[in-house]
Amino acid sequence: MNRSFHSRAPWGASAASDLASGRWERRQSGVLVPSRDYTLATPLPDDPPSPTPLHSASSLPRLEEAGNGPAHVDVGNRAVAVQVHKAKTKEARARRPLVLIGGLLQTVSTWNVVARRLAATQPVIVYEARGQGATELAVDNLSLDVHVTDFARVINEVVERSGVAKPNENRALPPQIDLGGFSYGGLLSMACAAHFPDQVNKLLLSGVGRRNSTRERVLQEWFETLIENDSLLPLAERATIDSFTPAFLTAHEKTLAKQLTKTAEGNDYKHIKAILSCLVDANKSVSGAEYAAENIAPGVVCPVRLITGEHDKLADEKYVRDLVDVAPNMEKGDIRIVPNVGHASFLQDPRGWLHHAQAFLAEP
Repeated sequence: MNRSFHSRAPWGASAASDLASGRWERRQSGVLVPSRDYTLATPLPDDPPSPTPLHSASSLPRLEEAGNGPAHVDVGNRAVAVQVHKAKTKEARARRPLVLIGGLLQTVSTWNVVARRLAATQPVIVYEARGQGATELAVDNLSLDVHVTDFARVINEVVERSGVAKPNENRALPPQIDLGGFSYGGLLSMACAAHFPDQVNKLLLSGVGRRNSTRERVLQEWFETLIENDSLLPLAERATIDSFTPAFLTAHEKTLAKQLTKTAEGNDYKHIKAILSCLVDANKSVSGAEYAAENIAPGVVCPVRLITGEHDKLADEKYVRDLVDVAPNMEKGDIRIVPNVGHASFLQDPRGWLHHAQAFLAEP
């Protein structure tokens, strides 16, 4: 398979324009940050409450009957949870879909705020990968080879049933798409982009950096929390503390307990344990770990945008730069920082995150 690198300018047109506008400044490290501060974010206006999570994808409506809400498609005899945000204009409907994969405990509804805004310019597909949320696929094998095989099958099924694009005639390959992923979903997205270089046109990564001692410690603490309590709720609490800034958690204290319960109820204990085991094992490995970002990134050849929160514990600016250093087709100019937020930047400051994401997706 041809994996020749795409030729790109080191900074790209949008980065040069950002600098020229005076609204941005370039740090010594080579990344761009806004010259203004973002205030503490709240969800964007008119965001309806997320639907109550269901324990199995097959209990969700079939995609053809679901409208814009959570739905399922069948892969073999198992159901996979998906959500399609259809584009509203003829021009947007003609563009290739953007596929989004969330983090460890996230469900399709986690992306609602930003996905609806992104759907203004192209169809958006969100999907819960094997082991995540309500998806019913078995977790006895969570290798990246299995994930990329799932990906092609699921996305072809979704575009065919929703009508947002034509499926690939070769069902072992996805259709033409843009792809985005957060944290754990970012690792899966990188694997899919590396495996399908002729189908993935752009890759949007959030909260993804090279393995590091802080990430290793945090993931080990999450795993121990899971094992000690035999429940997902304490893990959801711990992961939330590690993913947002204290100011944000204080501002949303009244609704936090309800959201944590929904997160725990929207996932399966055994499935999350299996995923977390893979991530912990990858951190312990000196080299060659399948789930290590630095072992996946060199295979990515499409244009990439890496977004991280200024206070991201698991993937701060240094670890993102370290990842770029080992990836021949990534540049430090591809990195964007969302100020004053933690790991889950697209949730804590959706406006700031969308600014970077939409600019990248709009590039030719």
